[in-house]
Amino acid sequence: MTPCLRKAPFPCRSWRNASAPGSQNSAESGKKTKQKRESPKRRGGRIVRGLNIYVDESSQSGHRFIALGGIWIAHQQVMLAEERLMAVRRMHRLDSELKWTKLSPSRMAAYEAFVDTFFALHAEGIIDWHAMFLEAGQIDHDTYSRGDKELGFNKLLFQFLFHRIRIYPQARAIRIYLDARTTRHDPDATLRPILNNALRHALGIARGPVAHVHFLNSKESQLLQINGIILGAMAAVRNGHHLAAGASAAKRKVAARILTRAGLSDITKNTLP
Repeated sequence: MTPCLRKAPFPCRSWRNASAPGSQNSAESGKKTKQKRESPKRRGGRIVRGLNIYVDESSQSGHRFIALGGIWIAHQQVMLAEERLMAVRRMHRLDSELKWTKLSPSRMAAYEAFVDTFFALHAEGIIDWHAMFLEAGQIDHDTYSRGDKELGFNKLLFQFLFHRIRIYPQARAIRIYLDARTTRHDPDATLRPILNNALRHALGIARGPVAHVHFLNSKESQLLQINGIILGAMAAVRNGHHLAAGASAAKRKVAARILTRAGLSDITKNTLP
């Protein structure tokens, strides 16, 4: 753990599909057939190559709690997941980017369908999702990042990614996509080497597993968009925005749907990674 993060609590909000089977009984033949879907998790001791991670942040400025969250998905499943999310957009005739801040009563049905598709993908073992909440008042950029908030934020990203990538010790060729933002730091030149060095030592491997860390415009990625919606909803609840006077009824309903589908009755409590 880097010094700048020692003061901050690290409540972790994550859930993973724990029972994706390697085979299932065929109703027609009675024989076992291999399941072709590749989960992002380790399967039978085999190395899973091509793990994609889509990461975003929420409530970074002016809120009590900051949230970092991301989707973990095997590279070969990305097109399938993107297409299923795109199908929802086509069904509801949505051309613009879906964002938590844009959720309105007229779009609530579309957002609910988008959210339901996310949870269906999770239930099928195609995606995992992890998040971390930090109390903003306990993050001391002046002391631990020389007053550089961008550097401090990159350290938070490192902690989030490092501790959750370790859950997938067999993953290789990891591609990390961060929601595009304005910064002078190139994450592939700064974050990737540090992550690889730490993971090599932690996992006892010869080469770092992270292939690249790049920015990606969320307009070009349905996975980044749904991640932003899930994370935005949870951050809103964690910060108590749903209880504020005049809070959007549509956002309250979608946030409640997300928490129910995730099985989170109390968002202040940690869940197992």
